[in-house]
Amino acid sequence: MPKSSSKIHHKIFRWRMPVLNICMEHKQLTVADMASLKAIIEAANSRGAFKATELTTVGMLYDKLAHFVEQSQAQLQAQAQTQPVQGESQ
Repeated sequence: MPKSSSKIHHKIFRWRMPVLNICMEHKQLTVADMASLKAIIEAANSRGAFKATELTTVGMLYDKLAHFVEQSQAQLQAQAQTQPVQGESQ
């Protein structure tokens, strides 16, 4: 199995919260992965896995994931409608 290399980039924003970007070769997060994360949050919430003090943070992350998945799926559908089917003549 080939060993993948990672590059780590740190940024500090004005609110002094570090942001870590990890660029890994041959590893990707897909829209399906994001949809799975959204479903995991839904399941964990329905089972009472979060404390009341954590709900704002979890909700904000969930909203970001939901928006990302929704927008990505809309873009993919738009692309699919504009691209000709293989084998069709133009």
